[in-house]
This record gives sequence, C-alpha cells and structure tokens, in this order.
Amino acid sequence: MLAVVVASKDPLEIISESIALVERFPGQCGIEFGLCESFDLPENIVERVAALPVSAKALHADRNAIGLEGLSSGNVEAVARVQAEARICKALAIDRAVVHSRVQVDRRPHDESNPRASARVWAVGALCMANAGLTPLYEKTVESLNWFEEFFDEWDRLGLAPQTGFTLDIGHARVWQRTSLEHWLQFTQQLQARGFELHFHVHGNNGEADQHRALHLAWEEGLLAPSADYAPRGVLPWLGEAMAAHPNALFTLENVAHLGPQAFRYTRNALAHATDKEAASNSLEPLCVE
Repeated sequence: MLAVVVASKDPLEIISESIALVERFPGQCGIEFGLCESFDLPENIVERVAALPVSAKALHADRNAIGLEGLSSGNVEAVARVQAEARICKALAIDRAVVHSRVQVDRRPHDESNPRASARVWAVGALCMANAGLTPLYEKTVESLNWFEEFFDEWDRLGLAPQTGFTLDIGHARVWQRTSLEHWLQFTQQLQARGFELHFHVHGNNGEADQHRALHLAWEEGLLAPSADYAPRGVLPWLGEAMAAHPNALFTLENVAHLGPQAFRYTRNALAHATDKEAASNSLEPLCVE
C-alpha cells in the first residue's frame, strides 16, 4: 500500500492530518514515522498511531545517529539510540525500521568494497536492531544492484532472511549507480521469494540530485516520463506493477510531510486510472491533488 511520511519535528497538525489519512483509508494508506528530534509525542498521537494496523506502519531510524556500520562496531551512541527508538516504537506498535549503512552516507560507490565481507560485519548491527524488536530494512543509497545482489546473498546464507529486509529508494536508484527500475523489481521479487521483507521509498528527481519531489509535482516537471535507462515505461506504470508484485510492502511517498495528502491522492488516483501497463506516465492526469 501507499504510505505517507512524517517526523517528530513536523508540526502536530501535519502529523495529525497524516494519521487521519491512514485512518480514513484503511488498507490503502500507511505511515512511515521518523523520530528525528524528539520522543516527546503527545499521548493522543501515540494512541492513534498505536491503533493503526502494524502492517501499515514503519519507522525510519534516525540517519544522523544510526547506521548498520556503527551498530556493528558497538558505537555507544548508535546502540543507545536504537534502544531508545525501539522503546517508543513498542508504544507506537511499530516493528520495522528503515536503516542506512552509515550515519554520514559515503557518496562514493561501495563497489570498491567487498559486499560479502560488509554483509558479514553488518549482520551484527542488523541483529542488534532485531533483538531490540525492529526488523532492519537496509535502504539503497549509493550502492549498485550488483553490490546488493552479493550482499543479500550473503545475508541469506547467514540465515538472516526472516529477520531483515531491503528498502528500494527509487529516487536514489536514479541518482546513484543508475540501473533500470525493471531490474530492481526483479531483484526485490527474488528477495521476497527468499523471505526478506520489502519496503519502498517513492519520489521523483531529475537524476542529478536527491530532490525527493512529491509525485504530483514530479509529474508536472516531466520527471515521471519514460526514460530508457531508468523507467522505460514511465515511473507510474512501474509503480503499479511493483505494488502488485509486493502486496504486503509499504510504498512510502517520501516527500516533505505537508505534501503527503496531495501526493497520496494524486498517486492513488493516477494508479487507479492507469489500466494500460504500457501507458506513458506523462499521459496520466494529476487527479485530485486538492
């Protein structure tokens, strides 16, 4: 299902509006929460999030403090932060968390390193999160598809499939180590067959910067149109196919929180009208973006 994103730093009215969207569209809309700056959430917000289905919720672990590398090395700040976020997530009834490889993401390709060696080392960090009650969903940033294929093959060999997962950020896939979304979808389906959990971040960009453009704005700017080396059939037709292939995954519309309702309504309606899988994404009208 589609999901909207909020963070504890966002104004309470925006957080409440996003929760209301999930409450209004059960089974169609979920939420991804970031505890970026504060754990001091009002009791009514905690109660409303806790009441949402577990399958409709995820955490984005604090990327300024938590990374698989730091957790694996026993970094005191990272371990303490995971434990603190896990305690709040227990109250929110959230049991999975998107996590980056490093706190400060290295913008150089990881292909020069050994993905299998990294997988063995970072398994420690993944198990640290799992033991705290959060399934770690390792997010693709600068790494290539080939890198991830070897990495997750090693995690599968180590028996981590039931306890871990993968987050495909389709915007990152356009900016760093560009590979067709069609190939990424084949990879996510292979991971699903192996028992890994899948999660997605969806936003538009121009391929030059990590813009995190809401899809209704990305449509207006032509960023969802077919692209031979990225989305041959367009982003929206690919998204519809990916959602059908991964019915239990959250597809978080990862844009600024106040645009969440508009992005959700646009994407929901655009997908509903995209009956032709080969339709060019730029032929879809930006419906219902009030």
